[in-house]
Amino acid sequence: MRVMKKPILVLIIGPSGVGKGAIIKEFKRRNPKVHHAISATTRLKRKNETRKSYHFLSEKEFSRMIKNGDFLEWGRTHGHANYATVKSEVLPHLENGRNVISEIDIAGHRTLLKHLFFRGKNPKYLLRSIFVKPKNEELLIKRIKRRSNISKKELERRMISAKKELKYSEKCDLVVVNYDGQVPNNVGAIEKFINTLLS
Repeated sequence: MRVMKKPILVLIIGPSGVGKGAIIKEFKRRNPKVHHAISATTRLKRKNETRKSYHFLSEKEFSRMIKNGDFLEWGRTHGHANYATVKSEVLPHLENGRNVISEIDIAGHRTLLKHLFFRGKNPKYLLRSIFVKPKNEELLIKRIKRRSNISKKELERRMISAKKELKYSEKCDLVVVNYDGQVPNNVGAIEKFINTLLS
């Protein structure tokens, strides 16, 4: 990808288990100059995750960072864990002319759209959103179960949440459908979409 004249923050949005992480990983591999902004969370680390997956924080640490103004946005997701976009993971890179990609939820996207740096006809930095949809409900359920052992009640709750999130896709700048073997093609579509901003 070519370097953009105005730095851009690319937000990857979609329901839990849809494959956002795989898309970001492949995008970063193909575009090493783009910074991957790691989010903060208070949830427990899964077996396959590392410190590069999230900034894993205690509730006390998270609260302290809120008071210090260290987050661009933050909120409680799925009713039991906090997530946030860390300022130091985004702003210094944009200020240095480097593009940034990050995973975010719907509430976080809405908040950033109103942020001083991204709103208006001529914002300081560009913000674009990519919504990742599952091929079908069955595949999404399969992926959710594969990520971790969850109860039937928790699965039902997540699927209800996913259906609500899917309606938000219409508000995003680009929608891609992710299913097994489709990650490289989806990354290519995202790259093509971003490069159109250069013309």
